[in-house]
Amino acid sequence: MKNVLIPLLAFVLASTNDQKHRRDKYDDVVGYSMFLRLPLNPGMFTPCDDEGNILKEPRYSKSLKPKSLISKVPANQNDSERYLHYKSQVLFEDWKVTIADTENGDIIYDFEYKDIEFSYNKTEDVFMDPHGEWLAFSTIEDLALLADVMGTEVLLTDTAMNVIK
Repeated sequence: MKNVLIPLLAFVLASTNDQKHRRDKYDDVVGYSMFLRLPLNPGMFTPCDDEGNILKEPRYSKSLKPKSLISKVPANQNDSERYLHYKSQVLFEDWKVTIADTENGDIIYDFEYKDIEFSYNKTEDVFMDPHGEWLAFSTIEDLALLADVMGTEVLLTDTAMNVIK
């Protein structure tokens, strides 16, 4: 079963068919609604450092194993471990991200997934449509609604599922 981002109403309606106890259903709805209220940031789509800079995937040494990661990344950690640490925090699967600089010096991240395209102006800290117009969304719920309107399933990572619980 794949884990897909859906609007809250769809989640609530789906939970009515669940055989769980009423209190467990309530906890599920509250957990999912808290998840949907999280503000979007580039690190949800691709590995980014704490300053929101996209990290490039380094070449890995044979000795590095993803399970060796710890919750905090020391400043002297090598690039492979650092990348894997931040990759483990990504919430949405399979997004294509490119970086562009504008003439005025703004840094723009372009995000693509199936039929969904939007940009993020890192300098202004705002999400934009492909034409550079500011988007009226800033939370995971806004992304869920956009995906629903576009008829696109946005896949959630295991990390996202752990955040929801």
